[in-house]
Amino acid sequence: MTNEQYERWRDFALRMARNCFPQHRRPNSRWIIEVVEDFFDALDESTICCLVDWDHSEPYPKGHPYWHRFGNGLGRWRESPYCVGSMMPEFLDSYRGYAPRCQVCRMYEQDGECRCEEIEDLYYEQWDEQWGGPVRCCIRAGLDCASAPSAGVVGFSAGDVRRMYPEGVPDWVFPPHERLKYWLSDEVNGTFAELPDEAGVVL
Repeated sequence: MTNEQYERWRDFALRMARNCFPQHRRPNSRWIIEVVEDFFDALDESTICCLVDWDHSEPYPKGHPYWHRFGNGLGRWRESPYCVGSMMPEFLDSYRGYAPRCQVCRMYEQDGECRCEEIEDLYYEQWDEQWGGPVRCCIRAGLDCASAPSAGVVGFSAGDVRRMYPEGVPDWVFPPHERLKYWLSDEVNGTFAELPDEAGVVL
């Protein structure tokens, strides 16, 4: 990933966080914006050159500060940084609280964490979908558009993207002469500029 791609990625993700969740309450758009900003603030800038897409990263290049530590045969298990998709669970865990205690745990445990595996797993899944989902959408959609398109994010419309870029949607998001299809349709519907606001797009 180049520095230009990184700046595009960050800009897209923050624009999506600011413009695409106005009706959200839990979480609200302010929380989504804050967490997306935190993700980029916490990202190790020295690893940006190795990031490729959601699922892949490149090995540290020779001369990189981490190359002697990880990429010279002494530590082959970490010859490249984690890909973005692998970073997200640990990052989002820092915002997730404990599962509320069940009746049994309230009787025998003194702390605030439920230790029943089924309840903890269910709580995590529900939290991750409701709270982590919007953050993940912003970060992945921005990464896909800026670096390596993978059609990994759905549920947004052409109007959402236009609200993100009131000054005009840049060509690197949707090339002006590329003919698109409606989401889940085999019919070619025209360029992005020709799509109505309500048309679903794949990011």
